[in-house]
Amino acid sequence: MLICRTRRASRTMWIKVAFVLCILVSIANGSNEQNVGVSVEELFNLILKHDVTLVDVRMPWELKKEGKIATSINIPLQKLKDALSLPPEEFEIRFHRKMPAKDDCNLIFHCRSGKRSLKATKLAREMGWTCARHLIGGFNAWKSYFY
Repeated sequence: MLICRTRRASRTMWIKVAFVLCILVSIANGSNEQNVGVSVEELFNLILKHDVTLVDVRMPWELKKEGKIATSINIPLQKLKDALSLPPEEFEIRFHRKMPAKDDCNLIFHCRSGKRSLKATKLAREMGWTCARHLIGGFNAWKSYFY
């Protein structure tokens, strides 16, 4: 029993270390983390208010293996540019959600750890979504927060 608790504590510690490193890397890359990243707590509050478009950029097999955040839509990173280039009507038909407005600051991307979602955020911003953001620490941070 003690070994299991130690492993869990160690795993939690490493997730926290990864979270801090993600913030430091973003700052070092010149990103304003306040404008680019959202915490698990902030995302959870947006979900409760039904005020978020949450896009999971992982591959479909990853969702089957690891699970997903219930309100998210899956658009793998490799297909994101094409999806964001769709006419709004076609986006809504394909993803059963309205296409977020270009100034929607509650367009949030997530992946497993935060690396791909940061790329997705940068891509969306390059395409005109001026304040798209991503979940810091990704789905790993979400799971460790709630489980």
